[in-house]
Parts: sequence; C-alpha cells; structure tokens
Amino acid sequence: MYSDLPFLNRTKRTLDKFGGAAIAHAKQQPDAPYIANELRNGARVMRYAGVMFMERSWVDCHNIHADSPAPDWRVGDVRGVLEVTQR
Repeated sequence: MYSDLPFLNRTKRTLDKFGGAAIAHAKQQPDAPYIANELRNGARVMRYAGVMFMERSWVDCHNIHADSPAPDWRVGDVRGVLEVTQR
C-alpha cells in the first residue's frame, strides 16, 4: 500500500516508475486498476494496483490525527493504491 500523501511520521517511500504511474492513474481513473508487465530479476511479473478509497472510519481518524497529511478527507476520496505483484 502506498500514497503520494503518507503520514508525516512515516518514512516517505520513493515510488518507482510503476508506483508513480499507478498513483496518477488512480486519480484520473479511480474505477480502473493499473496493470503493467515487467521483467524483474530475469522473470516476467505482472504488477496490479487498485485504488484505496477513503471509508467512513478512515475519514473520522485521518481528519483528526495530528500527523495526517490532510485534514479534509471525504468518504470516497482516493487515499492511495494497493499493489500486488505476481510471477
């Protein structure tokens, strides 16, 4: 799981080309997954990223948490993506 808006108390993850494209895609087409096939360590892999939408309990927590990167989340906002890689 990753986001372009991580909590401030977490180490900011440097996204690779796929991660950056997946986040951008999630914002533009949140209902469609982002999929790419890559060669990794000599093996073909498929990378799949689906959108994580803000749910009521997340909104309630994120909007009052002192380290939240944004205090104005709404239910249904794109929070980030969940990635799965399969050989």
